Amino acid sequence: IILRLRPRRSARAYKKVWSMEGSPLIATSKLQAQAIEKKIQERFRGNVLVDLAMRYGNPDFGSVLQLLRNAGVDRLIVLPLYPQYSVTTTATSYKHLMQNLKQLDYHLK
Repeated sequence: IILRLRPRRSARAYKKVWSMEGSPLIATSKLQAQAIEKKIQERFRGNVLVDLAMRYGNPDFGSVLQLLRNAGVDRLIVLPLYPQYSVTTTATSYKHLMQNLKQLDYHLK
């Protein structure tokens, strides 16, 4: 009975919070990335590129790292946007990042 009722209820709940920008998580994360980019560019006179990558979902680490490499980025500063440090969140994200860098043979300074 759950399998017959839950998808319909879940769809209605998602419809209430979804927007033209996508899920609340991606929309908020994009706004955070834009605000961080603006602040850093002000401080370093525009010589900074800020992008968003997600551990699960899109945009994923691999595709974003490929775009950054194609743009000539040779130095990364990674800012996890988790509300707390946890091995299950922040540490595994760093591990996943390093695996993606290795797979792409992405050499940084």
